[in-house]
Amino acid sequence: MTAILGISAFYHDSAATLVVDGDIVAAAQEERFTRKKHDAGFPALAVRYCLDEAGLKASDLDYVVFYEKPLRKFERLLETYLAYAPVGFRSFRMALPVWLKEKTHLPKLIRQGIGVTSKTPLVFTDHHESHAASAFFPSPFDEAAILTLDGVGESTTAAFGVGSGNRMQLTRQLEFPHSLGLLYSAFTYYCGFKVNSGEYKLMGLAPYGRPIYKDAITKHLIDLKPDGSFWLDMDYFSFHHSMDNTFSRKFETLFGPPRKRESEFYTLETGVPDGASKASIDENQFYADVAKAIRRPSAVRAVARACATNPVAIAIPCHRVIRSDGQLGGYRWGHRRKEALLQMEAGKPGN
Repeated sequence: MTAILGISAFYHDSAATLVVDGDIVAAAQEERFTRKKHDAGFPALAVRYCLDEAGLKASDLDYVVFYEKPLRKFERLLETYLAYAPVGFRSFRMALPVWLKEKTHLPKLIRQGIGVTSKTPLVFTDHHESHAASAFFPSPFDEAAILTLDGVGESTTAAFGVGSGNRMQLTRQLEFPHSLGLLYSAFTYYCGFKVNSGEYKLMGLAPYGRPIYKDAITKHLIDLKPDGSFWLDMDYFSFHHSMDNTFSRKFETLFGPPRKRESEFYTLETGVPDGASKASIDENQFYADVAKAIRRPSAVRAVARACATNPVAIAIPCHRVIRSDGQLGGYRWGHRRKEALLQMEAGKPGN
């Protein structure tokens, strides 16, 4: 028997997964136990759940795998701060103690958190390879093209490659700060929502708008290349040197003032509360229009995303995607759950 425990932690949505002899036997997010939304702490309770489900102890583990390479990410942070210095010094001063105290000592923290000794191998995988593996290996395909899109891993923001059998290779990538995910997060923050939390709200907001800002986005913010790659004009953004904001004053000059954080949202389509002024309705409609426009520049759909979410361009839940021949196709949590979800939505009793 080979038991492999995979964990993600210390950023957002910490989680654990246990694979035994190639099969996923248990997986859980830490927030399900702590009741803290997007809990970023070490997933001790999720790890305990996974081991209990399999009837194993920590000492039974053959490998422990962490979802990214922290030292490579630290190197990228240092290079970024040096490239934009002295801009961003405050952000650097705040981030450095955290890295020196905690994130550069992850092996020790992980072993203590799980309860394993140095005899259990600890493996750090590439961030985007983790995304790609989460999409390809549980899929029903023996061979497939793989595309990953997110904010940023160690330094990669998008990658593609191929998977075949039990092997996978990413052959091309885009590098930070040019990121479709961070572009989307910039608009998430601009529209008054929390980054790494409110992107789904921007997706829900988009249907109530019109894509009238598409030309402004593609003309000023993002340069789309014929091969599908892209380049951001960093004069409009601040996420690469600031912990407080994602966009610059030039961004505000182009689109106008940002929406007040987490304020009430409504349009004529969503339903207007009593006493709402026309100015307030028009203002909210403006942000809906921006949200609609940001969904249109790339026409790209991510096939691998952390936390099983995709704030980039998905309008249809993954379990509703059916093959052209009518077959269910792949699903990250297995065919049985996909079939059960579809039956539930259709009002039919499950098996």
